Amino acid sequence: MNNSEKVELILIFGECNRSSRQHIGFTQIDLKNKTRLACINLREAQINAATSREFLKRLESCLEHQGGNFEQFVR
Repeated sequence: MNNSEKVELILIFGECNRSSRQHIGFTQIDLKNKTRLACINLREAQINAATSREFLKRLESCLEHQGGNFEQFVR
């Protein structure tokens, strides 16, 4: 797996995780199941949009910090 594939997997997991946390009060098992279900239900357009959005956020932060450490500033 190359670096761009790893980054894409991280971004996809983040999107799945965010969409599964919309409801509060579930057990850890419920949350894991909701995360799995959210990942299964993601459409290609959603993945592409999330990947583009997150990439642009990181690119902007990288440029703001002149290529130095920037990940902690990405929101």
